[in-house]
Amino acid sequence: MCWHPADEGSAGCHTRTHVRRWCARPYILGLWAAVEETFTYPAAGVLGLRIHGTVAPAGPQTVVYHVFDVNDGLVTRITGYADRAQALDAAFPGVVTGRGPEDRWR
Repeated sequence: MCWHPADEGSAGCHTRTHVRRWCARPYILGLWAAVEETFTYPAAGVLGLRIHGTVAPAGPQTVVYHVFDVNDGLVTRITGYADRAQALDAAFPGVVTGRGPEDRWR
């Protein structure tokens, strides 16, 4: 498995231990996340997280998106995105993105 967080300065994580270590750092700094929205596709899932706390990158409008690529029932890659439309397009290329969940069936 390989996980690439949304911040461009990171080389990513390649083991479960690396992912856990990376996720622990923001928690230690006082940041926490709440699930904003989720999407599921045949070969991927998207998790939108609103970041809360008193240090950067927390802010009232801070939402990050993680795309979970699934192959044969296992998560094979996780990629972080700061932009919702980019995350949705990465999860299911070719679908019109950038619209709200209320518009997805139009």
